[in-house]
Amino acid sequence: MTAQWFNRMTHLSKLENALIQTETPLAALNALSPSIQTNASNSAIETYADQQFNQHAIGHFISEVLLKLGLMGTVLGFILMLVPIADLKTFEPQALQILLSSMSGGMAVALYTTLTGLVTSTLMKFQYYLADSTVIRITELLQDTDD
Repeated sequence: MTAQWFNRMTHLSKLENALIQTETPLAALNALSPSIQTNASNSAIETYADQQFNQHAIGHFISEVLLKLGLMGTVLGFILMLVPIADLKTFEPQALQILLSSMSGGMAVALYTTLTGLVTSTLMKFQYYLADSTVIRITELLQDTDD
């Protein structure tokens, strides 16, 4: 997803730079994105912006999935942590030591999956926030030429 985001940002950055450097941003947009024919109307600019935002939907979806997978791993880790308690038959110190040792593995799974889910989700959300911000700047450039 990061590679797809990087590819997307490269395209958007080229487009934004071309729009900034030209006297006729709409003509530059038509030249750089021939599949999108725009004119100076606000509805065409809004349609273009919607199409660009729609390309980011998968990134926003995946970032939410990563967060949910991290939380699911937390629940799984707690389940793994609590399973050894069912096998406990005596309260001898040696048995408790083995119990605590096996419980720590489940806790590690819970904490690592939570951390991984939070970090990857946050990074992806930030990446696609940057992509959305670039689309907004491009849309503003196009709207400024419309005025």
